[in-house]
Amino acid sequence: MEYKGVYVFIREIGGAPKVYKWACSLLFVHFLMLWQFRYSHELALVVLLFIGLGFTMLSLLQRRLVLSRTERWFFTLICILPLYTMLRELFGGRYSADQFDILSRLIFIIPVMIFLIRTGINAKLLSFSMSLAVVIGSAMTIWDAFHNTGRPRLNMHAITSADFIVYLGFANLIFVYLGVKARGWHGRWLTAVYVVLLFAFIQIVLSQTRGSWLAVPVFFVVSCFMLFRSLPVRYFYLLAVVIVIVFSVSYIVPGSPLKSRTDAAVSEFHDHMTSGGGRGSIGARLVMWEVSVAGFKIQPVFGLTSAGLTQFEEDSGLANYNYKKYGHQHNDFFDILAKRGLVGIACYLALFFGVFYAFNCYSSTGYREAGILLGVGYLVFGLTEATTNNYAAWSLFSSQLAILFAGGHREWLLQNQPELLNKFSTYWPDKPVTQG
Repeated sequence: MEYKGVYVFIREIGGAPKVYKWACSLLFVHFLMLWQFRYSHELALVVLLFIGLGFTMLSLLQRRLVLSRTERWFFTLICILPLYTMLRELFGGRYSADQFDILSRLIFIIPVMIFLIRTGINAKLLSFSMSLAVVIGSAMTIWDAFHNTGRPRLNMHAITSADFIVYLGFANLIFVYLGVKARGWHGRWLTAVYVVLLFAFIQIVLSQTRGSWLAVPVFFVVSCFMLFRSLPVRYFYLLAVVIVIVFSVSYIVPGSPLKSRTDAAVSEFHDHMTSGGGRGSIGARLVMWEVSVAGFKIQPVFGLTSAGLTQFEEDSGLANYNYKKYGHQHNDFFDILAKRGLVGIACYLALFFGVFYAFNCYSSTGYREAGILLGVGYLVFGLTEATTNNYAAWSLFSSQLAILFAGGHREWLLQNQPELLNKFSTYWPDKPVTQG
């Protein structure tokens, strides 16, 4: 980890590498453009000027700097995101403060990613941070479960912490196992991470979040698929046995939250199928999903839009309290299907396909598997939660992607294109390029 390089960069900002100067200039130009859209929707010529200036700067940037192909795509994305905003306005799309926040944070996360690629990431520190997040989240949930009468719920707006903690538990296990195998880490790391994963299981049981329970078998299957060539079969059996034991014991103990929530879900589903009611969280979700399908049938290609779906519910008498409160159908696929149609679903899946492709092709062992699992996680979370209309969830998703991809892409560059890092590192001649 090149800590000295970061220190020199901060100390001598006047002589910082040109890549950061150009990146900051691009950020400034496009943030101004987004700000223009946020408070005035009329000066289209000014917006076009900003976009044109941004692409001109990008062209000059790529001629002057030594960048990998992936980094060039990142800089291009900085320019494309505001263009998406302009197209929404031209076609009458609603532009909210949340969307402004989402685009602003995504634009700022890209140069941070490039900075981490160039300076390196301490892999053991990253693993320790993920473990610490799981332990702290589990401790808070355990405390809440035994000191409050209500349901423990540590929310990040619509996406619950239980969903994210179960991801961290599985991702850290994969990351550390491959670290032990490929980087020569001590085996004690793996033992510690198994304990951390057990904490994650305890947390998701006590949280009473059915979405996180659904994520456990999905993460297990995906992890086995990614590691079947490198992990002995006995480890798969061991992990499967631990999962079965934890959830079986949690189900049969008196006062089990797992049993009560499962029985409630079965009862709500039965009531909905027999009487069509929307009682409880399961019943309300089923009603919202049926409404989404009905709305999709009206406008299958481009969808009804958010305002159109709301109007459809009110006109048809299908308006639901949960939708009025959250503005989301509590399932990303059904929500996008109703609001954006098949075109929206295609764009949504293309986004995650791009994430999977980038990690699979341009990221090294450990980071690659953890990044792919993160994408799978958000797809699974979106089956029962409201994530696509939540800027906090997307900020968390993008920042986690940035950290994992930056670490993995740096190691990939060291193996496949080390000359790029060597040329860049001449800014710090006394510090050789090392693997993070």
